[in-house]
Amino acid sequence: MSFRYIRYLTLFALGFTVTAQASLNASGSLCKQIHAMIDEKFKTQMGPADNINVEILASSKQLENLCNNPELSFSGQSRKMTGNRTIIARCGAKRHYIRVRISVTGTYWVPNQLLQPGQPITLAQLTPRKGSLDNLPNDIIFDPQHITGKTPTRLIKPDHPLTASLLREQWSVLAGQEVSIVAIGSGYQVLSVGKAMDNAALNQPLRFRTRSSQILSGKVIGKQKVAIIM
Repeated sequence: MSFRYIRYLTLFALGFTVTAQASLNASGSLCKQIHAMIDEKFKTQMGPADNINVEILASSKQLENLCNNPELSFSGQSRKMTGNRTIIARCGAKRHYIRVRISVTGTYWVPNQLLQPGQPITLAQLTPRKGSLDNLPNDIIFDPQHITGKTPTRLIKPDHPLTASLLREQWSVLAGQEVSIVAIGSGYQVLSVGKAMDNAALNQPLRFRTRSSQILSGKVIGKQKVAIIM
């Protein structure tokens, strides 16, 4: 084997090692940036995540072309952050689309007993559950304060993850009930009564019929109490 051939193989191996190392460094740096982005999104939208794992699925060539500190964002409008996702890495005016696999572990809440529709949920009926969030619904609830006091929209079995779509606020007014009406004007208030036309929770809008058969709307401000701004 000639010296020139050996030299060529050595240079080729060195070049391959440098390229592989650069790709590895880019992958590690990108993982850290994506991890920080997802962690921040979880904190603001859902709550702190217990563990986040990011796997880069992009090719070495894609990673080599990235700048050092790209501006990152998720591609698409989905709220789901786990599973196979596409990350947009923006370097100036140029966009790079990087495929990643994201796995997250967190703490969510499940009922420890059967929850009946229409019955307010108490903290004693809830148990924290730590596990993978990858296959759970997008609207799962992480804060128990966003569960207690609300009522199930249907029967919920024990250990079933609690989501926003399964719960609603307690009704402060029921359709057909008599309501106290507070009409608020500039420096005055007028009190009267009417009849609710819908169910409504606190701070929700409500249509009601006055004694003179007018149909008006206002905002629920208490138990069977509605306010309108004149």
